[in-house]
Amino acid sequence: MTLDIFLRMGLAVLVGGLIGAERESRDKAAGFRTMTLISLGSCTFTILSIRIGGPANASRIAAQIVSGVGFLGAGAIMRDGSKVSGLTTAATVWLTASLGMGLGAGYVAVSLVATAMTALILLLFPFIEYQIDRRRESIAYELTCGSWETVDRLKQEMVSCGLTVTGQSVTRNGEVFCLSIEAVGNQSRHEKISSQWLSDRAILSVRC
Repeated sequence: MTLDIFLRMGLAVLVGGLIGAERESRDKAAGFRTMTLISLGSCTFTILSIRIGGPANASRIAAQIVSGVGFLGAGAIMRDGSKVSGLTTAATVWLTASLGMGLGAGYVAVSLVATAMTALILLLFPFIEYQIDRRRESIAYELTCGSWETVDRLKQEMVSCGLTVTGQSVTRNGEVFCLSIEAVGNQSRHEKISSQWLSDRAILSVRC
């Protein structure tokens, strides 16, 4: 019985270390040691919950792991204006705790399969995510020109290029018109319209 418990704890260290190594390689806040400790801690708490509470009341301590790890993961989430970062790290912290709990409860096969799936998501999905972002990238442009006719033409050129305009505004300062326009579309289309505008002599400045 004791050997079985030690084996579960050892597997928890390996599982946490595997996920933590991937996070460490990307310089994330919760890295190798953190993920290993989360996995081992969850496993240990679950084992103690079963031993102390008994089969009829085994979930008393383990149930607190979910809420406790939730607070820990929330510390990894950062907000900078409209941009939010750390959500993947927070989700990984939460998932690593569940893997430790599974090992502590004796569900070794389920935990190992979930570990393999987690590693696949963390290693492969960033590439898929990058390809999705390339197909639907949002960029805000700020252009200045000398006539209202040029402003209208620039709007039409963006639509003709296959980009979807999601927001726009025009201000005037004397003889200079400033067009702020945000568009969503494939990265190659953004590159095409940018190069076209940079060579357009009717445009005084382009910024994105």
